Amino acid sequence: MLFVAGACTRYAPPATPPKAKVVASKSTSLPAEEPAEAPPCPGSPVLPMTGPSFSCAKARGIQQIICRDPDLVDTDRRIFGALGLLRCRLLKEEFAKIQAEQAAWEKSHGGICTGRDEQVRQCLLKRSGKRWSALASLVVESER
Repeated sequence: MLFVAGACTRYAPPATPPKAKVVASKSTSLPAEEPAEAPPCPGSPVLPMTGPSFSCAKARGIQQIICRDPDLVDTDRRIFGALGLLRCRLLKEEFAKIQAEQAAWEKSHGGICTGRDEQVRQCLLKRSGKRWSALASLVVESER
């Protein structure tokens, strides 16, 4: 995982480096970099450009179902983004509680979402939607 320090926003590095622009001045022309998006707060992991917040190459079980489903990938990315904002806005102790809740929530999938792939998918969509709503509420509260 890549960690970047800086301000609190979502950031993913470009696939290729930005092209340099030429800036005219009285003495000479110098290349100037295009402004980059602000990286996340210090210690926040950066989302890959596409896919879920974890490596599909290493995915097992339920994570494989998430990797194959665009709706589940989207929800995973939203949850990851909300967690990133909460990491920036909450006290370390408050965020540690949310991290522990998140880990327990992720671990509980296997015992709750069972059956054929489509049944698991529907269960994950429902649970992930609820989790996203809960985290989004916390994000809104953290703005106050």
